[in-house]
Amino acid sequence: FISQNENTLLPRFFGVYSMKYAGFNSSTYFIITNNVFNSNIYYDPIEKFDLKGSKFGRFVPEHQRSSGLTLKDLDIIDLQRKLYIPDSFCDSLVQQLKNDTDFLAKSRVMDYSLLVGVHYKNAENSSVMKSRLREEKKTT
Repeated sequence: FISQNENTLLPRFFGVYSMKYAGFNSSTYFIITNNVFNSNIYYDPIEKFDLKGSKFGRFVPEHQRSSGLTLKDLDIIDLQRKLYIPDSFCDSLVQQLKNDTDFLAKSRVMDYSLLVGVHYKNAENSSVMKSRLREEKKTT
């Protein structure tokens, strides 16, 4: 699916591993995926949200919130955040989300979410991004 859908929002899995500890009878299992926020061109997101489209337990208690922590569905409402998506991008985003969720449903995957990184456009961020783009052009 991923190789045939270059605009998919699904993560790329690089490996599934297990690790056994000497002296213990248990293993730890983990996966390695791509980092969707890893870019040398853009700046790191100011806020991150793990969105599942559910309200049950989908918040981070205020006393546990800290800079860089991934927030959840109800935190967007609590923090009175709105996501502005350009009209030119909205239709293709909605269609890709539909394609991805159709694939996950056919694959019988029930627990999935959308990780959203929020950048605030201001003079400082714009200058950082322009500088990084200039550096990227120099190396290509």
